[in-house]
Amino acid sequence: AEEAVQSANDIRLQLEARSKEVVKLKYKLDEDVNLRQSADVKQNELSRAALRAAARESVARQRAKVRAEHLKRCVGGESVAELIRESSPETKQVNLLVEQIEEEFGSKIARKKELQEAVLKDFESKIGKKRQEYEEVCSKIRDANAAYKRATTNT
Repeated sequence: AEEAVQSANDIRLQLEARSKEVVKLKYKLDEDVNLRQSADVKQNELSRAALRAAARESVARQRAKVRAEHLKRCVGGESVAELIRESSPETKQVNLLVEQIEEEFGSKIARKKELQEAVLKDFESKIGKKRQEYEEVCSKIRDANAAYKRATTNT
C-alpha cells in the first residue's frame, strides 16, 4: 500500500514537473514567434523603404538623362518651345516602377507567409507532442490512483 502511495506521489510530482515544462515551452515558443513576427515586420518595412528609395533614385536618374538630352538638343539648335511641348514619359516610368515594386513586394510577402506557416506548423507539432506526453502522464496517474484505491480498500 505504501508503495502505491509513493508511486502515486512520484507520478503526481512528474506530472507537475511536466506541466511546468509545457508552460515554459509554450511561453518560449510564443516569445520566439512574437520576436520572429516583429523581426519580419521590421524587415518588411526596411525592404519597402529600400524599394521606394531605389524607385526614387531610378526616376531621378531618368529625369536627369531626359534633361541632359533636352539641353543637348537646345544647344544643337532646336526650339525650346518644341522641347517643352514634348510629352514626358515620367508618369509611365513611375507607374512601371510601382508595378515592379508591387510584384517584388508581393513575392516577398508570400515567402514570409510561407515561413510563418512553417513556424506555426512546427509550434503546433511541438505542442501536440507535449500534449501527448501530458496525456500519458495523466493516464499513469489515473492508473496509480486506481491501484492506490484498490490497495487501500483491500487493507
